[in-house]
Amino acid sequence: MTGERNSLHNDRAGRESVFGKPILHGGVSSGILNALVAEDLPGPGTVFLEIAWKFVKAVGVE
Repeated sequence: MTGERNSLHNDRAGRESVFGKPILHGGVSSGILNALVAEDLPGPGTVFLEIAWKFVKAVGVE
């Protein structure tokens, strides 16, 4: 859990929003991307010092 309590992340409010479904919290999607960049792309043991994400679309939860 990220501590984010925005109602768009729960089932009912997300479905009633302009997105039509719950949306994933940015912290969760960035955590997945961090794992990919830090471990899978350059290789295990890699440490990255800086990263900047720009979220341009909501990620829906099905």
